[in-house]
Amino acid sequence: MSIIGSTFNSLEKYLAKTKFERTRKFMFNRTERFIRKFDLPSLSAEEKDMIDEQWKRLPIKPYEDEYRLFKYYARFDSRFITQDLQYPYLYNAINPMAERKALSNKGMYSIYFREMPQPKTIITCIAGTYFNAERKIINNSEAEKIVRSHERCIVKPILETKQGKNIKIFCTQSDDTSALFSDKKGNFIVQEIQGQSTLTSQFNPASLNTFRVTTIFLNGVVSTSNVCFKFARNGVQIDNLGHGGLIMGVEEDGHFHDFGVDKDYQKVFTYQEGKKISDIYIPEVSKAIDFAKKYHPIYFPTLTLVGWDIALNSDNQPILIEANLITPGIQAEQYCAQKSVYGDRTEEIIDFVLSNPRHYLFLNDKDNTSEYFAQTPSKISNK
Repeated sequence: MSIIGSTFNSLEKYLAKTKFERTRKFMFNRTERFIRKFDLPSLSAEEKDMIDEQWKRLPIKPYEDEYRLFKYYARFDSRFITQDLQYPYLYNAINPMAERKALSNKGMYSIYFREMPQPKTIITCIAGTYFNAERKIINNSEAEKIVRSHERCIVKPILETKQGKNIKIFCTQSDDTSALFSDKKGNFIVQEIQGQSTLTSQFNPASLNTFRVTTIFLNGVVSTSNVCFKFARNGVQIDNLGHGGLIMGVEEDGHFHDFGVDKDYQKVFTYQEGKKISDIYIPEVSKAIDFAKKYHPIYFPTLTLVGWDIALNSDNQPILIEANLITPGIQAEQYCAQKSVYGDRTEEIIDFVLSNPRHYLFLNDKDNTSEYFAQTPSKISNK
């Protein structure tokens, strides 16, 4: 190998290792904050052995204490996925970053996913260039005029909307829209307000309440992982946890589990003046599940895991709100659905990750790297 090639490979490994370590520390510290908040059950020696046995084929050791959280919210299962194992390692192998980013651009949804029902986009702004609903280039004054012809609309960044970040609902008769159209480097879409089913609006008619359906597509087989439901509280217009919403686990037959969690990950057993979450039953969730399973192989064949935000329209039919590809949530989803995100396909996932070692070549080095990253995150975080 040439000196340039060798130097490039060394640099590539160094950057990958640095990013890996930084992400793993972040996830570890995030989990630690929750662990300190609750009085959690301990793990038995047998359960600790089961965790070691489950993940022994990987060069990464999951953060053991997070299984105490799983035990608190659901039950013990060594197949639960810890965040420090999922995001820096497993997820980068099963969902390559290049595909994730390319397909996450909401400004391209109406092009990429033409067959999927979704809210109508009336304006798309990419790098300061405006397009109307027919994808014709228009100027900012024309774009503002179109938006102001609608009484209400929703504005979303084309990327990075995790937890509803920077999503805004405009009342065009009273809100100032001029700032929106003065940014010469803007990247956003403007959509019509999507109507929803009475089955989901009953929880909060001010927000578009959605099902989070997580699907797995691997080795030619598509399956449902976890299913949850999200809604906003107290008249809030965004249904995400970060805006004060609730997320609850749902069985595939439409029956809800007995609790949800709020933004502080506190268990919540009731809603709307004492109504029990366990009494909620929405059989139409099967339509959202079928929707996700139908379109995952068609539009995301190179991505193993997709977190779908799906609403039911006024005719109780599923529509795509967002396909979460960058970092689809697993923590609250596993707690509420009370099962592992990979479940019975965990070994299949491990096999795939191990058969695609390029994602973290530095883990295969013969130096101390593998030994280093096999340590618990608590030891790494102190270095």
